[in-house]
Amino acid sequence: MTLSSNKRLPVSIAALLLTSTAAYAADAIDPIPEPQPVFEEPVPERFSWTGGYFGATLGYGWGNADILDGTGALVTSTDPDGVIAGGFAGYNYQFANGVVIGGEASVDYFGVREDLGAGAEFEGEYLATIGPRLGYAFDRALFYVEGGYARAGAQLNQGGATGDAEFDGYYAGVGMDYAVTDNVFAGLKYNYHDFGGDDVSVGGAPFTVDDFDTHTVKARVGFKF
Repeated sequence: MTLSSNKRLPVSIAALLLTSTAAYAADAIDPIPEPQPVFEEPVPERFSWTGGYFGATLGYGWGNADILDGTGALVTSTDPDGVIAGGFAGYNYQFANGVVIGGEASVDYFGVREDLGAGAEFEGEYLATIGPRLGYAFDRALFYVEGGYARAGAQLNQGGATGDAEFDGYYAGVGMDYAVTDNVFAGLKYNYHDFGGDDVSVGGAPFTVDDFDTHTVKARVGFKF
């Protein structure tokens, strides 16, 4: 073996050792695993009361009023009651914190009446309201208060003669609606109405229907857009 061969031998051994060490180090490093997709359960969409709506009502009403003659003297008092039925329409807007604001208008057949004796009768005709509402939604259950302008019509009948009276006043009440589906809801509400009085002529005789106020309880079914 020549001198040059002796010089190349250590170099070859060092190169072999370096190659083996690098290969071992490469084998010793574990490959980085690829990230696995994360599947999250879909969060159910929260029900919202935002939108327009309309529906129908059926319920019971009662009230009281004083009947005065042309001199202002009390003739009699009446406590009429009866069935009421009608419809309503409105709009709600629900905030993220559950507060709901809106407005509603309603018109009902006002079937309250009472026989006053001596051929006289007091009879309701219609009841209309319009006003704002403020409520809070517990998911599909909406609790609210409301109030605003109210108008009613009634008749005072005696001996075949009829006098029509129109009343303007205010109403206030509370209610609850529950969304049976995303579009259909059912509810129950109570309203108090204060109308004051109105003058009426029956067969040419002047009367005043005074201190007229009513209470109504209505079940309702509606459709929400």
